[in-house]
Amino acid sequence: PASPENPFASVRALPNVLFYVGDTLRGEHVGRSIHGVKTPNFDRVATNGLFFSRAVATSSWSKPTIATLLTGLYPGVHGCNAHDDKLPNTKSMPTLADSFRAAGRATAAVAANGYIAAQHGFVRGFDFVKNPLREGRPYRAERLNEIALKWLRAKPKGKPFFLHMQPVDPHVPYNPPRRFWSRFFEGRYAGPLDPAKTGDQLDLIKSRALRLGERDRAFLHALYDGAVEYTDFAFGELMKALDAMGLAKDTLVVITADHGE
Repeated sequence: PASPENPFASVRALPNVLFYVGDTLRGEHVGRSIHGVKTPNFDRVATNGLFFSRAVATSSWSKPTIATLLTGLYPGVHGCNAHDDKLPNTKSMPTLADSFRAAGRATAAVAANGYIAAQHGFVRGFDFVKNPLREGRPYRAERLNEIALKWLRAKPKGKPFFLHMQPVDPHVPYNPPRRFWSRFFEGRYAGPLDPAKTGDQLDLIKSRALRLGERDRAFLHALYDGAVEYTDFAFGELMKALDAMGLAKDTLVVITADHGE
C-alpha cells in the first residue's frame, strides 16, 4: 500500500506506463475545443478512460510543476521553485521514476523541456534519459517518438516500462509544420511575427515594444493552435507504433500538461 512516505508504493500493480506531458498545453484547447482545435488522439484516450474536466496546474511555469508531477508534492513542499533550485535527492521525496525502478521497471525520460536534466534533479530514477533540445538537435515531437521507440525496442524483452515523454511543441517558439496551422489562418502572412522567433517576440509584445494588429494576433493564435494539433498527431503516431509492437493493450496512458499558456 502507498503511504505518506512513498505515495507511489502501489506501482507494482500497474502495467506499462506512458506518462505523456504536453508542455504548455492549455486544457481548453483539447477535446471539442472552443477554439476549433481538433485533438482526436488525445480525445480517444479520454473517451475510453478517465477524463478530468477540471485540472489545475500548481504553477504557471515548468520548474515547479514538473517537480510536482514527478513527486506528487506541492511546490511549497518540494521547494523546487526557482530556476537554479534542484529537486532534493532524499528518501522522503521519491519520484515516479524512483518508484517504478524500485518495482523492477525499465524507466526512461524522452523530453525536449530544458529542465529534464541532471542539474535540476529531474532525471533521478531513470535508466535512460534523452533530451535533444539540450543537445542542440531537432526536438519536435516526432523526433521524440523515434528516440522513445528505439529505446523500447532495445530494453530487455518482456520487462515492463515507465516512459516519461514531454514534447514542447505548444511552447514558444510556436513553429509547427505549416500544414497544422494553415487551416486556422487564411492567405499569406506578411506581418512582423516570425514563428521561429515568437519566444522573444512575446516578450516584446508584453513590454509593448511590438504592437500587434488583429491579423497579427490571429496568426499568433493559429501558430499555437497548430502546435497543439501537431502534438496530438505525433501522439497518435506513437500510439500506432505501440499497437504495432503489441504494447498498447498493456500500457496505462496518462496525458497531462505542466501548465497552460
